[in-house]
Amino acid sequence: MEYFILSFNVISPIIIITVLGYFLKKKGVISDEFTEKVTYIIFKISIPALLFNKITDLNVSLSLNEVQRNFMIYTGLVFIGAYFLIELTAKLFIKDIKTRGAYVQGSIRSNYIFIGYPVLLSLFGDEVVLPMILLTLVSLPIFNVTAILTLTINNPKLKGVNIKELLKNIFTNPIILSIIAGFLWSVVGLPVPQFAGKTFELVGAVSTPLALIVIGSMFVVNTKSGVNLPLIFTVLNKNILLPVIFTFAAAYLGFRGVYLGTIFIVFATPASTTSFIMSKAMDSNYSLSANIVLASTALSSLIIFIGIIILKSANLI
Repeated sequence: MEYFILSFNVISPIIIITVLGYFLKKKGVISDEFTEKVTYIIFKISIPALLFNKITDLNVSLSLNEVQRNFMIYTGLVFIGAYFLIELTAKLFIKDIKTRGAYVQGSIRSNYIFIGYPVLLSLFGDEVVLPMILLTLVSLPIFNVTAILTLTINNPKLKGVNIKELLKNIFTNPIILSIIAGFLWSVVGLPVPQFAGKTFELVGAVSTPLALIVIGSMFVVNTKSGVNLPLIFTVLNKNILLPVIFTFAAAYLGFRGVYLGTIFIVFATPASTTSFIMSKAMDSNYSLSANIVLASTALSSLIIFIGIIILKSANLI
């Protein structure tokens, strides 16, 4: 009962704020233009400010201990391995080439920053900041590269991957830049001026509630396709198979506490809203991508709730 209450207290605020976003959109308070602008603010300003502030507060160094190095290696390998495995199954079982790209990207790409971070913060407090930073350094390049790869090779109109554009997208990513800046500032040892730290703190504090409201507003998106097998299998991959397989493997390899919790959350959180945007931009099956985001978001709360109970009961986190 103790772990049930803990899971409920962690998950319920996230669900409530997400539902608030749904009703605000339904009542016309939130428009598509508002959602687009708020997403820009969250991605370009709020989350980078939050991460920079957290890193400089931690006074992190460039030297990592064995657990941290193994965590980065493990997550990197499983992200890449999962991509190739799902890409292979897509080629074997999905005939429509555009649907393959949406299926692969939806199965891999995670919304762990917007949804996973609040959950982990509730569970572990500021202890989770460093694992999240290490995870972001590994995952963002891999997510971007694999998304562009699958949407390119599964689109007959696109002739090849633009390596220059791909590298530009990765190294101009504001989240990556904020993490690098925070590390360098911390390594140099310069104090952050108090007014600047307070400003970053206030700007960063709005990221989580705004992100959850935006995600909730997506539940009123009208799409052309309904429930179908690619959608079912993508959500099965994203919310059940990958979290179970890779969390179990991580526990077997000895990961515990905040690192195991972070591994579970990154796989259990829903498909990234960015996957819908990229599918539409690259002429993939964006209707399927939208449905994947919505369905995986709806299911992820239940999976995270159950997962926390199981991991806590087994004294793994």
